[in-house]
Amino acid sequence: MHRTLFSTNIKTPNVTRVKTSLSALLGATALLSLGLSTPVMADTFVITSGTTTNNGATINGGDTVSVTGTIDTGTTNDESGIEATGSNTITVSTDGIIKTGGTGADGVWNTGDTNITTMSGSITTSGDGSLGINNEGAFNTTTISGSITTSGEEGHGIANEGDTNTTEMSGSIIATGLKAYAIVDEGNSNKTTISGIISVNVDDYTGTLDPEEEAYGVGIGYFAYGNNNTATISGSITVVRPYAYGAVTTGLNNSIAISGTVKASGSKSIALYALGGDGSTFTLNEGAVIIGQIRSNNLDGGEDDVSLSTNNKLVFNLGESKSYAYYIAGTGVGTGVGQWTFSDLDGRTQGVTAGTTGCDLTDEKFDYSTPTVCNLVTAVSAGNAEVQNELSYLNNSAVVNSLRGAKATHKDAEGNGAWVDLYTGSSKRTASTTDLTVLSFKSNTSGLTIGSPFMIGSATQADFVFNTSRTNLDLSSAKDQTVKLYSNKVGLVLDDLAPTSGWNVGAFGLVGANSYKGTRKVMTNTSATGSESITSSYRGTEVIVGASADKVQPISDTIRFEGGIDFNYTNENIAKYSESKYFTWGSRRTTHAAAGITAGLVYEKDGLTTFGTVGTQRSNLMSGKTATYTTNGTAGSYTDSAKSDTYNTVSIGVSYKGSNGMSLTGNVSNSRSNNKVSGAITRLGFNWKF
Repeated sequence: MHRTLFSTNIKTPNVTRVKTSLSALLGATALLSLGLSTPVMADTFVITSGTTTNNGATINGGDTVSVTGTIDTGTTNDESGIEATGSNTITVSTDGIIKTGGTGADGVWNTGDTNITTMSGSITTSGDGSLGINNEGAFNTTTISGSITTSGEEGHGIANEGDTNTTEMSGSIIATGLKAYAIVDEGNSNKTTISGIISVNVDDYTGTLDPEEEAYGVGIGYFAYGNNNTATISGSITVVRPYAYGAVTTGLNNSIAISGTVKASGSKSIALYALGGDGSTFTLNEGAVIIGQIRSNNLDGGEDDVSLSTNNKLVFNLGESKSYAYYIAGTGVGTGVGQWTFSDLDGRTQGVTAGTTGCDLTDEKFDYSTPTVCNLVTAVSAGNAEVQNELSYLNNSAVVNSLRGAKATHKDAEGNGAWVDLYTGSSKRTASTTDLTVLSFKSNTSGLTIGSPFMIGSATQADFVFNTSRTNLDLSSAKDQTVKLYSNKVGLVLDDLAPTSGWNVGAFGLVGANSYKGTRKVMTNTSATGSESITSSYRGTEVIVGASADKVQPISDTIRFEGGIDFNYTNENIAKYSESKYFTWGSRRTTHAAAGITAGLVYEKDGLTTFGTVGTQRSNLMSGKTATYTTNGTAGSYTDSAKSDTYNTVSIGVSYKGSNGMSLTGNVSNSRSNNKVSGAITRLGFNWKF
């Protein structure tokens, strides 16, 4: 009996299978009646070795089979390792090995329904038309944690010819024969999960295919051939030869969701291919990496019965922190022949432009795709815009605290001398589970403030100050985007403005220039790694003004209470800039206001002072919460939903006043905000008299 895997002309004509069906084996009507009237007894087989199918056992329904050794059927044609009819449970243990070398000799061949096949060992087939595991029936469950290797022409790894089969593959499948598919769902409503490794590598392919047979490729990683099949790919599929395809759909309403890697690197190879049928859906979930062409088919396959590809969908669900630029070959945007519709489940504005670069649009007699349009589909993460509020606050609060701490150090010093304050710190935020636009980030800040005191008139003391700082910001745990902020500021600090009030009232004002350098990871299928890094450089000008009032209340000879209130206001203008050829950001003006209160105790004796302080500060983005941008020429905008936050701080420190007029102060502060921003900063201040 000749058995073809597909109803179309996919199998080579010289590959035949002489296996007979179950009804043929039962023979005449009398024998069939006898078989139906005789109870089928369930058997248990443990196969430790063998050179023929089933090692001579009959597996015909309700049987349990365990392969713990090696079955090697040699080069005999149609001599599979395991052949089972009916419903059975087949286990190939980690020590189990199945080898076949003949034409049409499968590793495991299930012709019935509801078979359970668990394979933790290895299956190797080398004959043409020899499959690793073949499920002809329905409702079969196949679980693979071992390895399947096929090398014959049309030597598929796993084939589900029937309907409603379930395949779980966490091991490896290597298919090296011409027109060999690692996993193919020929039937309908099959469910396949791929968390392992698939490799399709046709080692000896050097020629061109018959036009009536290319349509199905030199080799395919996963093939949804029937209707309503679903596949989830969290592992990897790699095809490395010309005309090989990574993941392919035909039929009706097949869907493939990817959170792993699909790579097609050979000439005329295709990573994701809507080859035929209607309603193919490819979803790129978070973690997906696509390397190679993405294409739809717009020509009828003629004798191969490749139907026109219509209503194709490409859905992006890569995560808010991801930016992407994918090149999609087809005939344009829509639901017609060879067309695509695009959507972003993260709610971002997509840019879609038609062009002719970035895709292979060549027409060859054995290439049934012949696309006419290359759509560039882009979307940008709003990470730099979303975190600008926090970045500005964290950087400027470090500067303000440096000024306040330095003022205290200067006040304790003897005489008028220059002072220096060094600080370094870090902060981080976890991504919100309720607002997906709120991303995680990590930042590191370091800075230096130098002050030189002078008198204004006879009563007002002032300090001329210079501050320089650097902040490194990583957006998302995967570092999909980084921003480096270089800031330089100059200004004045005024002290003791109301000497008769009992409070130490001060004020400050700074102006500065900010320089931003950004890198962004952009997911793209035209890169050898599945992504590329683009850069940006932009500037901002900034003004900061603030005031504070501190109160000191002695408690004993060595202990005193110190508390205070403070307020600052920041205005920054950020210039328009571009990120490579994909994204352009509009200019943005932001204003921030922050106010806080601190309270603590100070212990001082013999020139050594220790202190502990608690505080809270409220930060508010008053204006500039919306950033505008264009992605691939399409206008979009982002509005910051987390425009205010409250930070609670605990600080401890020590200072020492030397006999030579030098004063040294160090402290460590930890903070946490209502919006889950946590941080720590360490500062060291010292001054001396000339």
